[in-house]
Amino acid sequence: EPFVESELRSPLSLLKRASFLKDILTIAPWKSLRKLADEFLPDLHLRFILDRYATYSGSDPRKAPAVLASIAFVEESFGAWHIKGGLGTLATLVHQRCVDVGVDFHFNSRVVEITTEKGRATGIQLADGSFIAADAVVTNADASITYNALIKGNTTKLRKVRRNLSKADPSIAGFSVLLGVRKDESEPLSHHTVLFPDDYDAEFNSIFSSKTPVEKPTIYICAPKDDAMTKDMTLESWSILVNAPHHGVNGFDWSNQEFNRTYANSIIDQIEEHGIPIRTRLESFSFRTPADLETAVNAPGGSIYGTSSNGARAAFMRAKNRSPIKNLYCVGGSAHPGGGLPLVGMSGEIVANAVGGARNVQPLRN
Repeated sequence: EPFVESELRSPLSLLKRASFLKDILTIAPWKSLRKLADEFLPDLHLRFILDRYATYSGSDPRKAPAVLASIAFVEESFGAWHIKGGLGTLATLVHQRCVDVGVDFHFNSRVVEITTEKGRATGIQLADGSFIAADAVVTNADASITYNALIKGNTTKLRKVRRNLSKADPSIAGFSVLLGVRKDESEPLSHHTVLFPDDYDAEFNSIFSSKTPVEKPTIYICAPKDDAMTKDMTLESWSILVNAPHHGVNGFDWSNQEFNRTYANSIIDQIEEHGIPIRTRLESFSFRTPADLETAVNAPGGSIYGTSSNGARAAFMRAKNRSPIKNLYCVGGSAHPGGGLPLVGMSGEIVANAVGGARNVQPLRN
């Protein structure tokens, strides 16, 4: 818990913690999630379920640390929650809260440079030529973009962080199919449904080794019972996600729309093979590829979670929340403590406390 809720400045900072030796024996960072499953779960189906937790951070269960099994405890203890209207509602509410406390937003303003002077951040340069000075700069861009594209120079100061980022494995990308379906007499799906293939390892071989779309992927279906997400009460909104290799260099080329449409239809076919009717109820159909995600939000290769958790050292390959550039802070899936909405939220809290501490100001909590 302290590991993900506080800054990670260096491996040495972990050694200084009083509970380190006890924690390290419990966490067992040298053990993979797959090895843990093999030791304790004789049933293949249960091993599939445990493997699934590696993909929560876009990782390979054969390499991801066994500590990810703790996600099961979190789910069991605190439950899984749905925001009425979908996750977009969260963005709307956060925006309104920021406005209420005096935050100014500048939308559609592309940042081309984080300016620095004498090793400290001084502001941001926009594509239209304007400059915004700042006492502190917080970047939620992918760390590789922050350090390799947005910051010029600072070669010596940033050598280590750039080297670490170059060694970090990108996380899994995702291919999503978005459906509007009519309600019928068939048995309704649970909010979350996961359809596993016969050969789970083939999925990770395709994604991490051959870098090709998975022929028989694990299929996740999110089918919330939420009328706020549809235009009327006769419809349901389904979001379907399969893991995929990232787009572009050292990945797969997701720019072929004919292939993408065929692949989306093959996913629907596989769902129907499990006895879940779709085509006779279909009202709307669209899909999004890793290339689409890269274009929309500048996520390199369309990786969903920033960098993966593949290997015991993965946590130390991520960008630290407090940059080597003074007054620059990093948040998001490619920064500590990692990818996935809960961890990204913790990342934001860590940085809020760091910025407040540097300015001797406490963040608002009411």
